[in-house]
Amino acid sequence: MRLQGMGALTQNNFAWELSRGEDDTPTLTAQIASSADITGLTFKFGHRTEPRLARLGFEPLSLIQGLNDYRPNFKPEYAVMKSAVDLVAKELAEWPDNGIASFIRITHSLAREMPFHTTYSCNMQLNASDVRQMAGEGVDLSNNLLLNLRTSPLIRGGRFTFPSPWEMQITFPDVHVMHEPDSTQASGSARESRSTRVKTRCTAILQDPRHEISSSDLGHALIKETMTSLRDIAKSALGTPLKEFSDSFDSDPSARADQYFAERIAARLASDTSWLVSGLRLKEIDVSVGTWKESDILGHASAQAAQNVLESDQPPSQLLHNTTPASDSVYVALGSNVGDRLEAIEAACRAIDEDQDMRILSTSALYETEPMYVENQERFLNGACEIRTELPPLQLLDRLQALEKSLGRVKTIEKGPRSIDLDILLYKGQEYVSDRLTIPHALMTEREFVMRPLRNIHPRGSLTPLKRSANGYLESLRRSADPDSSPSMYSYTPTGPISDPLTPMNPKQRTRVMSILNTTPDSFSDGGVNSPNDLAALRESIRQHVQDGATIIDIGGQSSRPNAPDVTAEEEIARVVPAIEAFKVLGPEAEGVAISVDTYRAAVAEAAIKAGAHIINDISFGLLDEDMLPTVARLGCTYIGMHMRGTPATMQDKENTEYPDGVVETVARELAARVEAAQAAGIRRWRLILDPGVGFAKTQEQNLELLRRLPDLIHHGRIQNFPWMVGSSRKGFIGQITGVAEARERSWGTAATVTAAVAGGADVVRVHDVAEMAKVVKMSDALYRV
Repeated sequence: MRLQGMGALTQNNFAWELSRGEDDTPTLTAQIASSADITGLTFKFGHRTEPRLARLGFEPLSLIQGLNDYRPNFKPEYAVMKSAVDLVAKELAEWPDNGIASFIRITHSLAREMPFHTTYSCNMQLNASDVRQMAGEGVDLSNNLLLNLRTSPLIRGGRFTFPSPWEMQITFPDVHVMHEPDSTQASGSARESRSTRVKTRCTAILQDPRHEISSSDLGHALIKETMTSLRDIAKSALGTPLKEFSDSFDSDPSARADQYFAERIAARLASDTSWLVSGLRLKEIDVSVGTWKESDILGHASAQAAQNVLESDQPPSQLLHNTTPASDSVYVALGSNVGDRLEAIEAACRAIDEDQDMRILSTSALYETEPMYVENQERFLNGACEIRTELPPLQLLDRLQALEKSLGRVKTIEKGPRSIDLDILLYKGQEYVSDRLTIPHALMTEREFVMRPLRNIHPRGSLTPLKRSANGYLESLRRSADPDSSPSMYSYTPTGPISDPLTPMNPKQRTRVMSILNTTPDSFSDGGVNSPNDLAALRESIRQHVQDGATIIDIGGQSSRPNAPDVTAEEEIARVVPAIEAFKVLGPEAEGVAISVDTYRAAVAEAAIKAGAHIINDISFGLLDEDMLPTVARLGCTYIGMHMRGTPATMQDKENTEYPDGVVETVARELAARVEAAQAAGIRRWRLILDPGVGFAKTQEQNLELLRRLPDLIHHGRIQNFPWMVGSSRKGFIGQITGVAEARERSWGTAATVTAAVAGGADVVRVHDVAEMAKVVKMSDALYRV
């Protein structure tokens, strides 16, 4: 049974499963969604108040479960859906009585038994009247107490591996503290008598998933213990006379005092977490100070828990704390200027991922940079990666230095040549100082080759515990640089072992010509021209493409034209591999030229790379084969990911060409999501090339808008600093506009689109008419790449 036809039946079944038995049972709404790459169920359970919880004022607001299957075009059978529902119904029926632990058990059961990726969010509230009643005398409270329990299981390469820790976010009722004017202050500088509102929200980690925290225990503890402690801490901080720190304030002492109060409360709650309920470990605390008006926030601060991570072999005083938002991530610089620089950095990344105590979450672009400090040495490749680890700072340093040594690093002179360099830049938002290690890295803010990669993986917000963002430090470096100097640091994307890399954003980079070599009998404009069975003819075609100006040859063995019939992976491999072999025979004639293979199948990609190809060009960006992204990550090749919706057979359907938020904004957003999926699968950022998908799931006007507004897409905040390929050659919209029905005769229209692509900033153009379009590119470069 196809999913589209299951909506009403499935939802009725859910309601029936959860409504049997006693009257006081959960009610449910369900949403079913599917696309080419995802089948999703979202359950939202609204619960009637369970009697025992009602006595405490707790109301379970909702439990939201998302179950997603990322297999392309997979429509699960009804029995599979019903099995998921049965399991959820069984666990949820017991949830009000058994507290949070029952809810957690659902995750483990589903992870073991169901073919879905899961996310969970549970919301409860305790009403304000019950809060005040439980808090007792002398505590002035308002608003509800809200709980949100959530987890996001880790998905790598499209497969569930293990869940992240359960987090509980607690929004406490406001604490109101009255404070009188400070009679010791000069007239006009004293604060008026008023009630200060303190809003507190914390994020805590459930230390042990098996730890039973029943809802009733949680309610009592949060009110009887926690709220009273919060009130006392707030009262203590706000009761401090302004004169004790007025010397540090400028022209607005009252406003600065409010900010000081917020920071003081946050720091105290983070450094002494005895107020927190047993069984929870504080991750971070967020405090706002304001007036009685809900909209007035006069001071705000966050702090990371003091006991979060301490070196077991160092005194706690060496780990310093701050009052800025925390992060669980560690940022490590990558660098090399000896030997095969790219391979050294990629080998280091592989070694980090192979270590059971470390995992790379994302990587930056690579940048080729001039040496700094010791200038008489080769140019560097520099980058950065974001990793997740529970290793304390010194143990992490030891692990990285052992990794450097295993990769052949021999240190000769300070800041001199090195085959691999791994430096800890930032560690979970914390400061650390010892005789071996300083965090944040002592020299990082003066190094553009550090800040540019950090901006790729930490684009917004301050680089905690530093006070500024990567953009802010880069702007300072720009202002202090020689005004007559020109920018010389551009990102670096390899195309082949001896091919020139792409350097996107470099205004003087020449545009690369990718030639199309289809070995299919049915491609829309050149089917049957190149037979995989005629190796001599293939060699001659490739030789001619190279002589005509192609620097990348894109070999295709499966037509992507609308409604083209699928061939098997074996047939596609049999069409592609002979062309790769023909290319290799050319030897020096093809020096500096890279081979790309146009496929959306992981098996074809693997066979092609093993045969000698350098690039995989995937029209689906991993959506048509769930194994594509992890396969490319394992192969370590460069990967072109294109924007498309649906399949070649359905991409022009009405639902796939609707862009209510605008085609540029939507393409940027959807490409950004695929970039995240690629990085989660292990593909390095410096191995990615993006393609806007001209002619795929786009109308004529949308294709024109993409070409017209290509600079807006390339510089979009979510996908900046990637190389771009544009493939508009002989597309149908060119024929519609020019009135040329025969695809092979659309060269003049193609020339206009190629010019637009070069002017818009494309790094690569993909074309059929190599000799003609190479001349168009050369002229366009002369006009626009100056």
